[in-house]
Amino acid sequence: MTTNEVVMPDDDSTDGSFNATLDTLTKFSETSIYKEIFGPLFKPSAKPAGIVFGLGFKSLELVGRAVAKRCWGQEEYINFIAQCDERLMAIPDNDLIEPEPRIAIPLLEAVQIHGYDENLRELFVNLLISSMNSQNFSTVHPSFVRIIKELSTNEALILKELAKLGNAPVVTISQKMGYAGRLTLVKYYSNLGVQGRLLNVATETAGLENLIRLGLIEIPADMKIVSEGIYTDILNDNFVDRYRVVSTGDHVIQKLFMRPTGLGINFIRACIDENAEHHCGTYAQSQEEYL
Repeated sequence: MTTNEVVMPDDDSTDGSFNATLDTLTKFSETSIYKEIFGPLFKPSAKPAGIVFGLGFKSLELVGRAVAKRCWGQEEYINFIAQCDERLMAIPDNDLIEPEPRIAIPLLEAVQIHGYDENLRELFVNLLISSMNSQNFSTVHPSFVRIIKELSTNEALILKELAKLGNAPVVTISQKMGYAGRLTLVKYYSNLGVQGRLLNVATETAGLENLIRLGLIEIPADMKIVSEGIYTDILNDNFVDRYRVVSTGDHVIQKLFMRPTGLGINFIRACIDENAEHHCGTYAQSQEEYL
């Protein structure tokens, strides 16, 4: 075998002890490819590379063989190990704790199916490491594994943006239909994201509704953010302009906003950014405005 080759356990090799998997990880960590790509990321530590599955924690060892045996692909599996190692190196040894089996075991099983998506894989990595850090463990909830499994990659991106902002403007566009009647044309439109929206409108609406269903965000009814100019970009968005152009005086827009719930804040801190702050904005009653 050359120094740059990586051999993962086949179906039969994972039936033995967990040492086979650890041996593979150790060999991989010694290759020039690993050292060239990941070496600069790791700070000097008593923890060797690849140790995330070799710490002696039973909750990790129980499924280590299964992860290696049924994982979605060699490259993604190696990336998962490397990402875990990178995060693990930042934890002081005296803060390292064994993850609870009810978190670690379903998490590692879920990675086998959902880990091909790099955005979801990152959430799994952060959650596993948070569950192993005594300084961040209080933010971890057993439901977070299930929640990640029920997220799309676009919804993960929404949460990452929301983690930076704390809250974000949302609008709903309706058309009045006679007395007291109305037709909702666009529900929960947001231009969240760098360089324009992350999603198309239909996907975004469904994504926000799913995040609400999971209890991660809320969009309070009839409330808006009180901040000068915060709705300027969204009101001047090309998508909103389309309705302004075709409006015959019966199109109305309502300013709303989204923000993380208490559960959502903990999810963000455990799975996205452990230093995320809980932003307290100023809000007021929202009234419909004609386009």
